[in-house]
Amino acid sequence: MVRKFCQERLGTPARKGKEKTAPRQPATVNREMSVLSRIFSLAMEEEVIEDNPCRKVKQFELDNQVINYLSKEEEARLLPQCIGEREHLRAIVLPRRQHRDAAERTVHPS
Repeated sequence: MVRKFCQERLGTPARKGKEKTAPRQPATVNREMSVLSRIFSLAMEEEVIEDNPCRKVKQFELDNQVINYLSKEEEARLLPQCIGEREHLRAIVLPRRQHRDAAERTVHPS
C-alpha cells in the first residue's frame, strides 16, 4: 500500500499554487516518505498501531550529485586564510582550481 502511494506520488505533477508543474522528483517523494514514516512511528509509540508500514519500503535512489567549485573570487579570499594550522587546506583547494578551470574550458571553449 505504501509502495503504491510512493509510485503514485512520483507519477503525479507537483503544484505551485493552483498551477501543475513537472512531475515530482524522487528526492521529494523520499522526504514525504520520511514524514509519513515519522507519523507512523509516533502512532506506534502511542500504541495506536503495531507496525510502521514505511519500514518495508526502500527509498528511491537519487542521482542528484552536484559538483561545486569555488569561484575565482572565493578562492582569492580563502587561500590567504590557509596558513598556520590551516595550511593543509591548500592541498584541497589547489587541485580543485585545476578541475574548475578544466570544467570552464569544457563549458566555454575559447
